[in-house]
Amino acid sequence: MPYAGAGFTLRAQGLAGDLSSAFATLNQRLNDGGVHGSRRFQFKQGDLQIGNGVRANQVQVSLDNGHLRVNGLIDASGERVGSIRLAAGNGLTLAQGAVLDAHGSVLRVDSYGKIIDSPNRATVELNAGAGQLTLARDVRIDLRHGTDAPLGGGAGQHDGRERGTLALYAPRLRADDPTHGDIAIDASQTLSILGAQRIDLFAMARDDAAPQGVDPHVSGKPYVQIDQAYLDARHAQSVQFIDSALANTALVNGKLAGLVKGYAQQFHLRPGLEVITDGDLVISGDLDLSRYRYASLNPNVHKTGAVYGSGEAGSLSLRAGGDVEVLGSINDGFAPPSETQDDGGWVLLEGRLAYGAQVVVPNGGSSCTRAPVFWPARCSTTTCRYRRACWPRALCCQCVQPFRPRSSCRLAPCSRRRSTTPTAARHWRRAPAWRPRCAWKRACNWAPARGWWSTRPSRP
Repeated sequence: MPYAGAGFTLRAQGLAGDLSSAFATLNQRLNDGGVHGSRRFQFKQGDLQIGNGVRANQVQVSLDNGHLRVNGLIDASGERVGSIRLAAGNGLTLAQGAVLDAHGSVLRVDSYGKIIDSPNRATVELNAGAGQLTLARDVRIDLRHGTDAPLGGGAGQHDGRERGTLALYAPRLRADDPTHGDIAIDASQTLSILGAQRIDLFAMARDDAAPQGVDPHVSGKPYVQIDQAYLDARHAQSVQFIDSALANTALVNGKLAGLVKGYAQQFHLRPGLEVITDGDLVISGDLDLSRYRYASLNPNVHKTGAVYGSGEAGSLSLRAGGDVEVLGSINDGFAPPSETQDDGGWVLLEGRLAYGAQVVVPNGGSSCTRAPVFWPARCSTTTCRYRRACWPRALCCQCVQPFRPRSSCRLAPCSRRRSTTPTAARHWRRAPAWRPRCAWKRACNWAPARGWWSTRPSRP
């Protein structure tokens, strides 16, 4: 298999003059220079029409605030399978006769001649943003792999299975009304989709007004908080939407006729949620997505109450202009995550965490259930309920202020025998200027490289 080749990436507000003409000229120069490995373009402004000039194994074209129209051929084919990703904020159109070619001619196998799925999977992704997704008559999307390999069951032979994936993203119409059940898409005409194992249409709902976090963040900045309760509410809306969409004959037999009638075995209609914020975004606590399953249009997928995880899975996208902080685990398996010691609250264990790990309490307003020992460093903003002064931004075993009465905070005992007096709490984030003493009246050793108070007493 040859090397992938050279790549080119461009991010700009636009190009000088007409964007479509300048884009065609640029791609012609890339073709002349043999840049056929990858081409990635992102333009902030303007509409774009693409003809026949784009040729690379990996193609990405994104318009933040414009409409994208493909009139000719985007060629990502070659010996290896290709990938084509097109996205536009104001709609995407594949005009009549447009071709997206990502097929590969060489069959990728292991040392035993068995087919490897991943390098034989061509991908095409079309995202219409907030506009309409249009697939006109005679649009051709080629996702085949190993076209030069002979058919058969032997080593190095093509088994005849399809492995390509086609992902379509289109917005819901009247997304504020989940019972409307309609999508901004036109795929009613005859289409030619080759080599697709799955064709997924995600009906997207965009939420740019997600709830703000109530507890103060350590950064002091406001943030959007995503938790299980928020997703449960949006899941109920998605259930209403899917049930209404499947009952909408104008959608199923009209707008989606080219996909439903020609590719019933591969086509899947799935709901999607996109959360967008200009600031920070915090995922608070564990998220179990495995309970979010929906009725299906595919005859091979059935949602039944007796089988956990049956039905179509949704899509969740989280986008933030600032930081994204995950304070928990995200699971989308076929069963809830296994029980942990944190399920009944956040338990801060005594001793040192393995591999220098940290414990982050995602909820504010917590307090310790055991009386902690605090050292004489005064905090001007927080005082423990035991009326002890707290070190700024750290309580006990690296708890983050303020506290809620859900945590169990324990301190590390001194390593000297017959002594139960707690020494300094481990996991301080910085070394104080003072040195505490244990019951044996010996200063504990500070290990700055490891960032914790060592309980080894110093020599007499």
